[in-house]
Amino acid sequence: MQAIEARQLALAARLKERLSEAAGVRILSPLEGPECSGLTTFAVEGRRADEVASRLWEADEKILVRPISFPSAVRASTAFFNTEGEVEKLADAVAAIAR
Repeated sequence: MQAIEARQLALAARLKERLSEAAGVRILSPLEGPECSGLTTFAVEGRRADEVASRLWEADEKILVRPISFPSAVRASTAFFNTEGEVEKLADAVAAIAR
């Protein structure tokens, strides 16, 4: 279980790192500390959460995230079975939406 948790946290940390590099993306999840989990919540400036989620799903990669209504944001879940490549694809797709 410790290895699974460590992997989830590492993937989430990488996602947060990549999203923080994208102009117009605001991370709402804790960046570090005991409150961190495999969930990363973020908002894209000027875009509704449902719009971001729809665009990610409609992209070639079929990226599935969950829009949340309050605050208007998107939640991505990184699990132990996700790959680093999937995290990179999500970050790249979000950055493209934010441009």
